[in-house]
Amino acid sequence: MKLLGFLRSLVASAAVLLALPALAVQAQSPGPPRTEPIAGDEAASPLIEAEIANLRAFARVYTVARWFHPSDAALAADWDAIAIEAVPQVIAARGPEELAKVLSQTFTPIVEGFEVANQPLGPVAASPSPAERWRWLHSGFTGPVNTGYFKRRNSYRSLGIGEFFDEQIATGLWVRFPTSATKNGDETPEMVPQQSFAGKPEGWTPAGFDRTTRIAATIIAWGVFDQFYPYWDVVDVDWDERLDVQLHRAATAQDDSEFAAALRIMLNELQDGHARLVYNQSRRGLIPLIFERIEGRIVVAWAEESLGIEPGSMVSTIDGMAIDELLVDVMENRSSGSEHVRQRVALDRLIYGPLDTVAKVALTSPDGQARTIEIPRIPFSWDAVPEMPRPDPVAELEPGLLYVDLTRTTDDMLIGAADRLVKEKGIVFDLRGGPAGSPMILSHLTDKVVLSARFEKQVYEFPDQVNPQYADSAWRIVPQSPQLTRNIVFLTNADAASYPESILGTVKGNGLGTIVGSPTAGANGNVSMVDVPGGYRLYFTGMKVINRDGSVHHNIGVLPDVAVEPTLEGIRQGRDEVLEAGLDVVRAALANS
Repeated sequence: MKLLGFLRSLVASAAVLLALPALAVQAQSPGPPRTEPIAGDEAASPLIEAEIANLRAFARVYTVARWFHPSDAALAADWDAIAIEAVPQVIAARGPEELAKVLSQTFTPIVEGFEVANQPLGPVAASPSPAERWRWLHSGFTGPVNTGYFKRRNSYRSLGIGEFFDEQIATGLWVRFPTSATKNGDETPEMVPQQSFAGKPEGWTPAGFDRTTRIAATIIAWGVFDQFYPYWDVVDVDWDERLDVQLHRAATAQDDSEFAAALRIMLNELQDGHARLVYNQSRRGLIPLIFERIEGRIVVAWAEESLGIEPGSMVSTIDGMAIDELLVDVMENRSSGSEHVRQRVALDRLIYGPLDTVAKVALTSPDGQARTIEIPRIPFSWDAVPEMPRPDPVAELEPGLLYVDLTRTTDDMLIGAADRLVKEKGIVFDLRGGPAGSPMILSHLTDKVVLSARFEKQVYEFPDQVNPQYADSAWRIVPQSPQLTRNIVFLTNADAASYPESILGTVKGNGLGTIVGSPTAGANGNVSMVDVPGGYRLYFTGMKVINRDGSVHHNIGVLPDVAVEPTLEGIRQGRDEVLEAGLDVVRAALANS
């Protein structure tokens, strides 16, 4: 029999990396540069209102200048170091006159045409003679790792200077500078990282133990999200207003770990299911359990057999802390996105804790016996993260009915199962998680050309997302022979985030199968990341995804056609009720055909 003519690749994906050249970045690798305070670190202390106002004004100018002023000097500058050196001076400034002096000293050497005054600025000086100029073009946010975004300086000819950033940034303080720059040649200056810092002893390095570093890192992260997060029109957040409290958390954090917690709260405020922080993973351990919230209780859905914990055991505390309070704390302070994805993330994170410690889990077994189990935390690795048991990746569960777990089935495995796929009368595809292969199966579920959701990579030339351009890189799914049965079911839940949502959105939008389970995460679009001083890496959604009909996907997800949630009874019986419901849908369709 003819093998499936699977598509080996698709033009673009909302979660599969695009083949773009790697770009130079001016950011350090994530991870703590050091593990303890050293001489030169500034101790934690609160900010007064006047200091916060100064930092707010600096953050605005710094953000626009860093990302939208394209002079050669700006390209060569170490912007992280600029922030670290400027922050103490900005805080110390007393009144608009002193702050104007600090801003002038900081930005005039690198921002062409920078002006700052304590009164409204007059008309722009006469334009120079026509000349070639540079302007930044950002396709999403370019971070330390290539995730399909890029930035470049575009050359253009102009009769004048063009667009300006021109604002009153604080009481008694006005700033103006162009968002273009003179083109002096075609060469791109290289950024040389700064090895020493004014006001710090020789050999000092930025770290989360230092108050100045924490404040600078907060300003940098806040500014990136302010300019490049694509969902400000969807989420209900006053991001400008949030800066004040974010600066306060940074100033008062006692060490690098407390600052990591502060950054996680910032990410939570984005309301973005992709948002997460990576910092010092080496200290993390885990216990081999899976938790679920079922019928209002947190239970053990699976446990390593040697622990002797029965599925469906109800958990009351971990390390003496009430489990419900732990869950709420993680949902509010260590996760982001929709309610259902924050709960999923929080449940997953309950298994983590400091490496080489023992977790004390108090629980009540299904027969009513209360006990406390001591479980050593083992080193974190992705292979060590537990997963719920499922059938074999490709399995005939009954005559004519095939189960395919797309989270464990590679393209080669699908091709190897081609004969079985073609002859089956019903197929259940499991997408409760990320796919192991490409979305090529979709071409064999449609007899006409169909499109995925709209994958809108936003292109910015000007600050504040003014007049953005959009490049829709939607999948165009072309039918391939042979066609599979139309008796198709997809299983899903909140573990399906990003790439699987691209597949399921295509299924939902074009009627390519029945979706069974619970809503997906509502977190789609290629991920962006930003590294900030101190070794912290922050992830966020960098591209907007909109359902093909124009409706919102963000924080809603792909909704099931048949809603199914696990029950306590089902967990205790070891049943996969979502799979059972999917099989019922297939059986019913077969009975009616």
